[in-house]
Amino acid sequence: MKVVFKIKSKGVQSEHTMDLNTTVNIGRSRSAQIQVQDQKISGNHCSFFLKRDRLELTDKDSKNGTYLNGIRIEQSEVFVGDQVRIGDTLITIEEEKMSPESVDILTFPGPKNERIDYALKADFTGARIQNQQYHERIQKAADSAAHDKEVYLRLKAKSKIRLDKHEIRARYKMRSLIATMFDGALIVFFFVFPIFTLSRKLMPAILLGAGVMSAVAFFFVTFKKMRFTLGEQITGIEELYKKQ
Repeated sequence: MKVVFKIKSKGVQSEHTMDLNTTVNIGRSRSAQIQVQDQKISGNHCSFFLKRDRLELTDKDSKNGTYLNGIRIEQSEVFVGDQVRIGDTLITIEEEKMSPESVDILTFPGPKNERIDYALKADFTGARIQNQQYHERIQKAADSAAHDKEVYLRLKAKSKIRLDKHEIRARYKMRSLIATMFDGALIVFFFVFPIFTLSRKLMPAILLGAGVMSAVAFFFVTFKKMRFTLGEQITGIEELYKKQ
């Protein structure tokens, strides 16, 4: 049993044959059986191991990873028709140049559309991806259910459950940003405009002091003194709070 690889890197193609019960290392290092001049792959990037009943691909802790049919893997089985990508280099099996027996052994035992799912389940990296996607879907569903429940409770309680102003600001970030810019511009104008009527020699020191005073005034007006600033009133954040 033999496997013939086609390796395409930067427009250059080469072929390599692999015998039964042998391991072939691929990388930039001179010690690799197949040396590839690709700056995105590691010195000892990955390896193929041909057994009597299958071909195994193993990533050698490479920096940029080994991808099988677009999925980053650490170890997985490889079949005829699969594409292995390392850096900018593409590796495929040359089915036409292999014996019918070898092709039959390395043909995926099932419908082609199930190949990617099989790769995910066969490789524990893929299993982690599936697990992460599952938990993300669960969390998204839980967040949606919690939101719907909150809306339902508010309607049932006739708006007795109220969000505070900080949560209102957080939920309407764009309006809050516009309100903040408006308030900041107003306060800066209030402090800076009168300075231009004063002596130009003292202007740098006065501008510095005005900047500090503007920052303090902005913080005080926005977060301490007023329940809703002028900018928040104009952008409707105060109205949102009242309509709860």
